[in-house]
Amino acid sequence: MHALFLVLASILSARLVHSAAPNPHQLFALQSAAALADAAATTNSTAYAIHRDEEVLPRARGGMYKRHRRPRMGGLKHGHHRDLQAREEGALMQQRSLEAGLERERIRRTTASDLDKRGNAASDLDKRGNGGVWTGVSSYYLFALYDSDRYAVLDAIKSGGFSVVRIFIAGVAANNKGSNSRAVNDVEPNEVGVYDDTILGLVDQLMVDCKERGLKLLIALSDRYALGFWSTDCYATHLNIVQPGSSGAQKVADASKFYTDEWTISMFEKRLAHIMKHSNALMGGRTWAELESVIFAVEPQNEPQGHMLMASSTWACDRAAYLKSLIQSNILVSSGGGITTTDSLGSWAVNCNSIDIVSVHDYGTSAGVTASALASARSNHPDKQIIMGEWGVAGANKAQIVAAFVAAFRDQGLSWMYWEVVRPGKAASDFEVWTDEPAWQALIGQPYTISPASSSSSWSASSKSASLATSSSPAWSSSAAAATTTWSPSPTTTAAWSKTSTWTSSSSPAAWTPSSSSVAWTPSSSAATWTTSTRAWTSSSAPAWTPSPSSSSSSPAWSPTSQAWRPTTTATWTTSTRAWQSGSS
Repeated sequence: MHALFLVLASILSARLVHSAAPNPHQLFALQSAAALADAAATTNSTAYAIHRDEEVLPRARGGMYKRHRRPRMGGLKHGHHRDLQAREEGALMQQRSLEAGLERERIRRTTASDLDKRGNAASDLDKRGNGGVWTGVSSYYLFALYDSDRYAVLDAIKSGGFSVVRIFIAGVAANNKGSNSRAVNDVEPNEVGVYDDTILGLVDQLMVDCKERGLKLLIALSDRYALGFWSTDCYATHLNIVQPGSSGAQKVADASKFYTDEWTISMFEKRLAHIMKHSNALMGGRTWAELESVIFAVEPQNEPQGHMLMASSTWACDRAAYLKSLIQSNILVSSGGGITTTDSLGSWAVNCNSIDIVSVHDYGTSAGVTASALASARSNHPDKQIIMGEWGVAGANKAQIVAAFVAAFRDQGLSWMYWEVVRPGKAASDFEVWTDEPAWQALIGQPYTISPASSSSSWSASSKSASLATSSSPAWSSSAAAATTTWSPSPTTTAAWSKTSTWTSSSSPAAWTPSSSSVAWTPSSSAATWTTSTRAWTSSSAPAWTPSPSSSSSSPAWSPTSQAWRPTTTATWTTSTRAWQSGSS
């Protein structure tokens, strides 16, 4: 037996000397031989994802975990026996190391193959090419959600027809925006250049989840607003952008040191390299720089130099060029956006050869103006993808305005990403959207219904385009719970409504003058209900109606005496309670 081990040792040594250099996975296995030798070795193992709160682990196919325990060697050995034993153990360890390396490589290839097969519904982006029109959404802390909510958001994004999900590599608080997110540190949580890969591991799992659904990621590798604005990272404290010991939202706008200090720039590039060279063990050990199957694009930072004077006109382009040097695939580089359309389309972005995607961020302009500006930029810069990378709507008219933007982008053939889709949404109070609100239907280009709080009317849009300027069926929203509620917006063209508005007279009794002026008529009840089937009216309170002095018909034109009602055409009001009594003969 001893002789056999010696022969094996010599054969293995010869093979190692004359064979090609092992790949990095084999080197890792050789360096970790002691640990691998004690692990359960099964030739029928494949990397499976076990979803847990904080980690994703490989699991052997089958079920039981088993550790092979070997009897300890006997007492002390001396002389020839000890040397022989050492050589035998060395040969055995070397053999196990090689086997472990080969097994690791087999698992890597098997896992990659399995993922490719599962994800080859792959991405809609792949089907139409990166130059085609696509839509996406931001969900910047999606990786921090626990499984059930993360799956629900991804499934909604997929079913809504979106192709790309945008996330940030940045710290996230627990229960962020009312969600069930866990607290996750930034990749540099406390000190510049000292890394915690927990966040990268969570994104690794998110990549698998996206791959299974044919989605791709657009990853902002840092957030400008972590520099002491909405949150405080280690760069902000190291550079004294904020006071030492600060944390949270300091709302300090001037972060110019971050963009001009040479040491900081070099350390930030090390951060970019650390992230892009991170290996996703769940996707065959490939680095992020190689994972074009699930990463659509990366951007150095979200909104670099946003809400401050530009300290460096070349910072974003230089970082984009550095990212290009790291990427070993067809992953694109995005600008990260500015805070307005004009800022986003600045020369820093459109004239940078290393930026593939010029991302426009804007929340303040009209749908038509924004879409036209992007279409013009696309014509002027045909070598760039010009996309609406961030836009969002809040307020009572959220669904209608969302629908208008969707229609405008569609008409101009523009790609866009909404900010943002999360669970739960925020309805009218903020930009966040979830599937239980009308804005979601508008976002995915489907008909949507808005039910006002007033029980007297329920307005609905029968057209999914719902452009307020041209639609024949715009939607209405209510801010009160009475028949006298304020309806907005006022349509600019005659609309075909699914119901008529019902107004109740605020006077008791209501004044009514029939065609015969000699008889004083009064209603038989204390309140008469008047309806119009033509045009809606807007007012802030209940009207008090009186007939027009010039009217001589049984259906006079009514006008208010106390409120400024604003119909765009003459409306004819009729009463639904024609029970009148004559006050004279």
